[in-house]
Amino acid sequence: MSQPVEASRPEPAVPQLHRPTSAELWAWQDEEFSPEPVDISTEEVTCVVVAHNGADWLGQTIESLRGLDPRPTHIVGVDADSFDRSGEIMRRSGLFTTVVQTAARGFGAAVREALDAHDPAREFGSSATGGRWLWFLHDDCQVAPEALGALLTQVVREPDTAMVGPKILQHSREAGAPRLASVGQSISHGGWVDRHVDEGEVDQRQHRAEDVLGLDSCGLLVRREVFEQLGGFAPELAVFTDGLDLGWRATEAGHRVRTCPEAVIVHRGAGHNGLRNSPVVGERPEATRRLMAMRAVAGHRRGIAALLGSVALVLGCVLRALGFLLAKAPGRSGDELRAAAAFLGGGATRSLRARVPVPTKETAARVAELRPGRTHGLALAFDAVAGGIAAQWRDIFGSQGPSAGEPTLDELTGDDFSGSEHTRRAWTSPLSLGFVLTLIAALVAARHLIGPGRLTGERLLPSQETLGAAYEAFLAPIAGTAESLAAPWLGWVAVGSTLTFGQPEWFVTLVVLGAVPLSFLTSQVWLRHLTRRPGIRALAGVAHGLIPVLSGAVNRGAIGAIIFAIGLPLLAGAIHALFTKPIDGPESWRPAWSTALALTVLSPFFPLLLPVAAVALIVGAFFDSGARVRRALLAALAPLVVLLPWVAASVLGGNARVLLGPDAALGSWDIVPWWQLLVGRTPGPGLPAVWVSVVAFMLLWAAAVTALVVAADRAVVRVAWMVAAGSAAVGVIVGRQLFQALPVGSQVRPDLTGWVVIMGCALVAAFVAGVDTHVRAGTGADRPDGPLARLVGVAATLVLLAGGVGWAVWAVPGLSRQPASDLPAFVVNSQTGPAATRTLAIDLTGEVPQYQLVDGDGPRLGESDRGFGYAGSPEWPQLTRAMVASMVSGSADESVGETLEALGVGHVWVRGASETERIKIANTPGLSSGSGKDDWHVWTLPGTAARVSVENPDRTSVVVPSDGRRGEIVLDEPVEGRRLLISEPHDRRWRITLDDAVLNHRAEGQRAVVDLPAKTGVLRFELLPMWPRWVLWLQLAVIVLMVVFAAPSLAGSRARRRAAWESGAAPARAAAPTRARAARNTPRPAPPSPPRSSVAAVDEADLTRPRQPHHPYARPSQPENNPRVDPDITAPRRAAAPDDTEWETMVLPAARARRAAGPVPDEEQEQR
Repeated sequence: MSQPVEASRPEPAVPQLHRPTSAELWAWQDEEFSPEPVDISTEEVTCVVVAHNGADWLGQTIESLRGLDPRPTHIVGVDADSFDRSGEIMRRSGLFTTVVQTAARGFGAAVREALDAHDPAREFGSSATGGRWLWFLHDDCQVAPEALGALLTQVVREPDTAMVGPKILQHSREAGAPRLASVGQSISHGGWVDRHVDEGEVDQRQHRAEDVLGLDSCGLLVRREVFEQLGGFAPELAVFTDGLDLGWRATEAGHRVRTCPEAVIVHRGAGHNGLRNSPVVGERPEATRRLMAMRAVAGHRRGIAALLGSVALVLGCVLRALGFLLAKAPGRSGDELRAAAAFLGGGATRSLRARVPVPTKETAARVAELRPGRTHGLALAFDAVAGGIAAQWRDIFGSQGPSAGEPTLDELTGDDFSGSEHTRRAWTSPLSLGFVLTLIAALVAARHLIGPGRLTGERLLPSQETLGAAYEAFLAPIAGTAESLAAPWLGWVAVGSTLTFGQPEWFVTLVVLGAVPLSFLTSQVWLRHLTRRPGIRALAGVAHGLIPVLSGAVNRGAIGAIIFAIGLPLLAGAIHALFTKPIDGPESWRPAWSTALALTVLSPFFPLLLPVAAVALIVGAFFDSGARVRRALLAALAPLVVLLPWVAASVLGGNARVLLGPDAALGSWDIVPWWQLLVGRTPGPGLPAVWVSVVAFMLLWAAAVTALVVAADRAVVRVAWMVAAGSAAVGVIVGRQLFQALPVGSQVRPDLTGWVVIMGCALVAAFVAGVDTHVRAGTGADRPDGPLARLVGVAATLVLLAGGVGWAVWAVPGLSRQPASDLPAFVVNSQTGPAATRTLAIDLTGEVPQYQLVDGDGPRLGESDRGFGYAGSPEWPQLTRAMVASMVSGSADESVGETLEALGVGHVWVRGASETERIKIANTPGLSSGSGKDDWHVWTLPGTAARVSVENPDRTSVVVPSDGRRGEIVLDEPVEGRRLLISEPHDRRWRITLDDAVLNHRAEGQRAVVDLPAKTGVLRFELLPMWPRWVLWLQLAVIVLMVVFAAPSLAGSRARRRAAWESGAAPARAAAPTRARAARNTPRPAPPSPPRSSVAAVDEADLTRPRQPHHPYARPSQPENNPRVDPDITAPRRAAAPDDTEWETMVLPAARARRAAGPVPDEEQEQR
């Protein structure tokens, strides 16, 4: 039976998809790009090698030239006024077509004289059918074998190229990946040369050929006719920027300047690094380099731009000199000033400007594209700051446990920049995680405090509205007594507000709500001196961060105790360095200045710290070493110099503010039993439950006792125990004393939170030191990773985690966000307006009436230490107390109203008064009818015109606009019998003038009164400060001096790295530029023998023997019949060591030294 036609058709073939194999997918790795070959045999190259006192390294340059393939047509040697054997070495080598002796100084001048006197192309004739080129080399370079061939290949492929330069590598004695020195050059408007590479950048062949503004003169290949057209190198730029200027002029003339990264040259940079004894470079190479860069920039400017640019360059030198001076690098500062003086003192810039061709619009635009922008310097500064912050973060938070103490095999055999793993450990270490967790907990705990309003608490008044008001609170004098000065902690709050973008509220919020994470952060600066184990440091940091919470400082808003808790670890770290760092070296005094600065900042917030710390420092220095006594004296006395005006004012004024903390009048009168102080409970609200305090601090005491048992021989444990016990004892004694404070007549007890912070910090330090000693010496179950250590770690983690979670959930109940003022708007306007009246505020919501004399925009941070509205008057608080009592009781008479007017009170504001109490207050003579709402009422005093007014004979008054401390008014008409009434406490520092005539004032009741003559003029009054202004400037100068000397210096940083480097088995480095002259006369130990993979220096007596040049990319010398050797390999891997023992000997010590020292302090990196 036949089937249907469609069914009988064959099924179409399904195409089979080819699935590529893994080898096929990755076959592209083995493919090589083979560009079309070019013929470079027709190019004629005259190589000019300039030597100037380069005998020490000239042999290596000659040997590298022998290995060139192809070689230059002619090689001309130039001995530029050398007084060593450079010329003899070149003549005996047999490599040079001719060797020219010249007295010219400077690379460009030597090249010009040599070519004019002996030009091989002119003397021997030219048979080239292609281009004619000049190739310039220095005597301190090593040329890769294929460098010239790569340069010629590129210019033949790109015939419009007039100038091309190689990739320059830094010279280094280390094994490892080479670092880039430059791949082309450009220059900023401020005279900083941009070498198109990052500092310390490793060469991974990441650069490609590109257009650039200029090139390094070492390795520069230029068409002969272009070189002659431009007039050659500018003799005004003898060194450093000669190649850059030549390329710049070529670009302005319309030529193309390119880089060729395939051509590689290693440049020692002997002149730049101070290794060359040269009158051209001078004794200060950095000054010469700076001068040449400034001259190059100014030479390419014309007209008014040249004048303005020169002024900007000199001003930049002055500013940088100041910056180097602050960085304690006077040599570098002097280099900037020397360069500026030389720039202004010669006519070389005008001569150079005559050589520069006038650019067209197109070439000028091209130059602008190839130069860095005007914000280049700011970008570099930002990168430097960001890099420094990141480095400090890695230094403090990087993993430093036992596994990190020894280098890994990858780190030993890798290059110097295989540090990404260390960076990752820094961000993922327990320390970083601990900081993040405390930060999150702080945000959760403060969740109800994020919003508008001012942060207030039991011990925290609202902050000032503006930065100017914050500084005014510190600088403005206090009327009433000549011995009253504002507390210095207000100045530090103003400085902190400056750092928070001029917002005092941001600073207060950051400090109070961020107390725990900030304390954790600063504690690591101190804890890293006690242990290298990140887990222990993280737990201890959390414990220290929770102390301000457990003591009630955060819940009360005790800003003084909080700042003290944050800064105490920094002070402890500085004191530790003071007694442990060597007493010689470039930074031997830095710990003393750091200690002085920390005491200067922290003492105003916890005043008793200064005398206690001063005595402890001096006594400790006597017992430790007599050489440290001077440093201890500096650390103890320098803060006293800064705080002396405030201390003297407190002593002369008869009050004890020098012993009390910020806003002491807001403190508690309660006395706590001694055992409560031992568990961190201080007088006042805001404390956690009693059992929480007992558990937390008993664990700390138990841990400290255990540390004393297991590590009694460790000095830090014994000192920590002495500090903890001593602070607890002092706190118990001081907490039972009463001291006089402002407002005058107030008696307060000092805040004990600071002593609790010291006690807790010392207990944490003892615990950390003891645990670190125990786990380092532990064996078996007690070893660092044993079960006992793990059990202790888990228990401590759970306790601290429970405490942190409890604090976050429990939140911060004692703090709140409040409006700027509770007073009605019209009352605040009267206080802050021209009249500047005061308000008597009475609070009757509690059992005992509370009252305050308010001025300005209400009570602000620090107003308690300024006496509130009473200022420094001893009578005003008593008068106010009597007036409030009579008004509330309904017994007020006419004298109450007169006294209120004399005090400048314009309104009486009452909150929480009953109907009966409101009636009694309203019956006070002199008060107008009241108004208000359910919970508050306000009465006005019509008789109070202003705090400062001019009273006429007819008893009418004219308001004098003022803030209570200064003001002025113009008197238009002469009136007999007028008086100036100042409703401020009488003070002999009042200065009142009518035009230039000084008027006398007298006390009349509660006012300062001045009888005015019948004259016209400008009436001014001002309350003068207790100390002249120069005292304030002297204080500022001393603080700046502390900051400068406490900061790390450039010389100290280099010295630390060099000491760590030389302590290992690495070869000795060349002397630094600033020490080059001294190094010649100082015997140094002979460096160890180099590894077998290194190439020894060329023997001067055997210069004719061919050798393989030592170059990072030199082809290894291998037998031609070895089938495993690929002749195209240009970057060989690390050469195999003869045996494992030798590899360990020559690599491991050097790697350990590099790991301890950080970046190797080679000559190039020190000068960049």
